[in-house]
Order: sequence, then structure tokens, then C-alpha cells
Amino acid sequence: MGYVARTGQPVLERDVRTNPYYFAGRTETLSELCVPIRVGEEVVGVVNLESKQLGAFNERHLSFLQTLAAQLSAVMERSQLLRRQTELVQQLSVIFDAVLEGIALVLPDGRLDDVNKRFGDLVGIPAEQLRYQPVSKVVDVLLQRATDPVAMKEALDLSLEDPTQPVFDTLTLTSPECVLERYCVPVWLPDGTMMGQLWVLRDVTEERQRQHEILRLERLRTLGELASGIAHDLNNALSPILGGADLLRQMTEGEAQVLAETIYRSVQYATDIIRRLQSFYRTTAVGIQTVVDVHQLLQDAIAVTRSRWQDAALAEGVTIRVETHFAEEPATTKGIPAELRQVFINLILNAADAIVEKAKVTGKKEGLICVATECTPRHIIVRVIDDGIGMTEEVQRRAFEAFFTTKGEHGAGLGLSTALATVTLHGGSITLRSQPMEGTTVTVTLPLVQPVAAPGAPPAPVKAEFPRWKVLVVEDQYLVLQTVIAQLKRLGMETIAARHGGEAWEILQSETVDIVVTDLSMPVMNGIELTKRVREKFPNLPIILMTGWGDFVPHQEIQQLGIFAVLPKPIAMQAWRDTFAALLEQISKAH
Repeated sequence: MGYVARTGQPVLERDVRTNPYYFAGRTETLSELCVPIRVGEEVVGVVNLESKQLGAFNERHLSFLQTLAAQLSAVMERSQLLRRQTELVQQLSVIFDAVLEGIALVLPDGRLDDVNKRFGDLVGIPAEQLRYQPVSKVVDVLLQRATDPVAMKEALDLSLEDPTQPVFDTLTLTSPECVLERYCVPVWLPDGTMMGQLWVLRDVTEERQRQHEILRLERLRTLGELASGIAHDLNNALSPILGGADLLRQMTEGEAQVLAETIYRSVQYATDIIRRLQSFYRTTAVGIQTVVDVHQLLQDAIAVTRSRWQDAALAEGVTIRVETHFAEEPATTKGIPAELRQVFINLILNAADAIVEKAKVTGKKEGLICVATECTPRHIIVRVIDDGIGMTEEVQRRAFEAFFTTKGEHGAGLGLSTALATVTLHGGSITLRSQPMEGTTVTVTLPLVQPVAAPGAPPAPVKAEFPRWKVLVVEDQYLVLQTVIAQLKRLGMETIAARHGGEAWEILQSETVDIVVTDLSMPVMNGIELTKRVREKFPNLPIILMTGWGDFVPHQEIQQLGIFAVLPKPIAMQAWRDTFAALLEQISKAH
């Protein structure tokens, strides 16, 4: 047997005693017949016959046994194929149920054949309850959940009327809300017979949310750029008004002075609004962290959101009061002011929305938002408390998830998630506590940083006497240029005017000046480009930069170029006095 199993060759021994290589398993064996059983090229077994008689087997017996072995080989081969097929079916079944897409085969008679688990999950019926059921069962369930049943019925009917044509459409469902992409393709057998129509459902809800959010952020970015340009133009437009009013209130008396003072303060108020708006759509140029007053940030947030918690709420018949209870101690932390301010804005807006929603449910037309602070030796604790509609436990668990919102199309689901990220980056924490119909308390904890002690009480502003410096004023806006020249002449300066950096550079080749005052944004050559050229030839010439972009300027580049001061437009007389006084002090110390 060993020889046959090893070589695959049959053995016919009429008298085993004549074969010196034969090893008898039994001493009484005198003749033996052995044939191999093959599966392919592999010997998987043998058929062995032994006899106590001499010459018990012949070629006829060998032929019969070989035929029997061949039949056994075929049976074993089919058995292996069947076992492998079973394994493959099991593997495919596991894969079929594991894919993220829902898959179902609709037979030509309208019944569902193969349905995977994901298909059942997306439709809302367990897969085992769909197999061999009419496809109309799926259609009915989808129509019940459709946001637009009429449009969906047309789409579903279209794919069922002619299953030989591929179809792609989108199904928007409710309960729960989701968006499904549906692909319908015919499946053909090799003989050209149609096996059925394959339905593939893919959940694209999160993908669509991301797309909508990207579009929303792109719109906000575009809006920010537009607002930035408008703010720049407004600052330039307000510059001659504020500068002129500032000069008039110092040069006139009586009723004219009162009128000039009124104009001056009104323009200052408008300028403050513009700067607050600028701080909300842009952070500082390079994300510079400074010591900030949390109380001031909260006051800014309350002021900017007033149109929402007061005007918009009143338009819906709801009166919202905002109360502040600030700690007596200074509440200062280190951070990026615009980012922290935006956190508080989001919290106040959420509180206002919660009160309005509660009013719609209960009919109570009033609400309260309380903004309170508390200082511990190491932390500032800010609480924004409202008596609005509150949150369920489920909503509270998901409140800080990105894109999770209870406001439908009116919310992006980024307010609290962004607040969490910002506060965490500033070394703090944020938590919330809420009860349905009772209200919500959001607590923000930030590190307490002691304010930098001032060297002493600042002296009262005085009209300092300055040298009669020759100042080159570079400004492309004519009215702004004339206003700045008038202000500087009022301070006793001699001025030379240039409309852009190129003209200023030509003047510097022939004129000696003591100071350069230049705008940032100009045609031909802007303020930064002019400064770079000036530094190459006049490294010690003081340069003051004016800008209508508010505080958002390239700080790092300005420091590298040694620009003495950056003055945001519109510029009041006191700002010029303070700047020139600081410059005079620096020059005096240098000598």
C-alpha cells in the first residue's frame, strides 16, 4: 500500500513471496491487489484487497478495481468542490451583509430575492422580513417616510416600469431624517435572460451635511471678504468726518462746538461698530494671544447679539431680558480675543433661541438670560443661564458633536462644537446642565491670568509741544489725505503729500523728511512695499502706518520692518498726539 500511495501506481501480486521487496502486513497473505484513488494529480487514498490464496487476483480484477477507484475519485472531488462552494457561499453571505450599501435583487415577477442586512436597516424593515416579499412592500414604506411622496412615487414607478434600464436617483426620508442614493441596474444571465433588477441604496446623509457645511462656510468666507472690504471703505469714509469734527470741536465754541462734539461721538460709535464686526469675521492676523478682559468680551458679545435677543425676539412677540452679574475682581485670561468673544456670542444666541422656542410651546412671552462670572485663585468661571426650552438627556449627550443641531435648516450644528474646541485650545473647559422646559446653564472655565500692572496712573492727556517735524503723508484717498494734513498742521508739523507709494519714493529721493506716515492699501506701491524700500535706504526713518482694515494687519512683518506705530482709521487728534509723544520720548532716550 505504501508503494501505491507514494507512486500512484497499481500493484497486482499473484504470489507475494516471489517479491523480495514486499512487506506483508499479515503473515497469511499470499496475493494482493492495490490501486490508488486520485483527486486531480494527488493520491488521496488506496483500495487494497488481500487473499490467503495464491493467484486470487488477475487483470480483470485490476480493471474493475481501477474503475471503482475512478468513481470514488469523482465522488470525492465533487464533495470537495461542494464543500468549497459552501464555504464560498458563507463567505459571500458574510460580505453581502457587511457592506455599507443596502443591496436587494428584485426578480422579474416583482418579488425580492436576495436582501442584505444594510438594505433592511436603511428601509426600516428587517431583511429577513423582506425576502420573497413583493417590492411594493418596500415602495410603501419609502413613500410613508418621503419628504415629497409624489416626486418619490414617480421615481420609484419609473424604475419598476422598465427594469432593463439603469436608474439613479436620490431619496430624501424622514423618521429618521436621511438621504439615500439609489442605483437600479439590470442583471443578465450568460444566456441573455434577465435575472432581475439590482437595487443599491447608499446613505449619503453625512456627506450631504458636509457638502452643505462647506458651502455655508464658503458663503461665510465670501461674506467676510465682502464685509472686510466694506469696513475698509467705511473707515476711509469716516476718517475725514471724524478728523474734521475733532478739529472743529477744538477750534469752535458754543453751539458749533456742541454740534462738532455730537458728530465726533457719533462717528466714534460707528467706528466701534465696524471694529466689532471686523473682529467677528476675522481673528487676529497670526493668532496672537494677548491678555484679555473677559468682562469686556462678554459686554461686546451682549451688544453685538442685541439684534437677536431683543429685536428679533420682539418681532416674534417675546421679551428677553439680559442681566449681568460680574465678579468684582479683574477677570483676565490669555487668549485670542475674537475667538473667545465668538464663544460667548454663540452661547447667548443659543440662549435666545431656546427662550423663543419655549414661548412657541408654552405661550410664555418673556424670558431671562443671565451672564455671570466668578473668579477663583486660578480660574475664571463664566455661566450663561437661560430659562428656555432646555434639552433632553439625549440632546445633552450630543450637544458638542459637530453638525448636530435641533434647529433644522436654521442651524449648522457648529456653535457648541466650535466653542468646545476654542475653549479647550485656550486651556479651559466647557460643560452644560439642562432640564426640558426649565432652561440651560452653560459653564465656561478659563485660566485666570493676572493683568500686567501699569507703572502708575496714566497722566491726563496734555497738548505736548512737538518739534516742527517734516512729515511725508502718503494716502490715496484725497479727503483722508487732506484731513490728516490738517490734523498734523494743527500739531505744528510741516507736511508733504503723496498719493501713493511710488510718488512718495520719488519725493524721498530729493526731499529730507523726519517721519513717513503712510496708508497700508494703495495703488502702484502699497505701504508695506514702500516701507521695505525706505528701510533699505533710510533704516532709521520713523514710519507710521495707517489702515482702514482695523486691527487686522500683518503684525510679524510690521515688527520685522520696524514700523513705529499702526493707527486704525479713522484717527482722532488724541491718537496723533499720543503717537508723536511716544516717538519724541523714544528719540530723547536714544540721545
